[in-house]
Amino acid sequence: MLSTFPYKIIKKDPTLSHENSIKSTFSHLYNSNKISFDLLKYLKPFNSKCPHFYGCPKIHKKDFPLRPIVDFRFSPSYNLACFLNKILKPLTP
Repeated sequence: MLSTFPYKIIKKDPTLSHENSIKSTFSHLYNSNKISFDLLKYLKPFNSKCPHFYGCPKIHKKDFPLRPIVDFRFSPSYNLACFLNKILKPLTP
């Protein structure tokens, strides 16, 4: 599954650079008084890990194709996604 489009092999894990970019953005927002210190602490990632990709077999189908699943719980942007979900969820029916 991972050897076909849209996936590609990369040489270096980008997790740390994404984490640093997010940290920099939130530090800038805090320094310009756009977010509170408590929100900064909640949103700012630390010790992030690359999301895990795995598949669950669809046992009701022929040849048991896999349903792709990505676990983002420890990714750099997970807390940001949770925060935005709380804001945006009431806006959708």
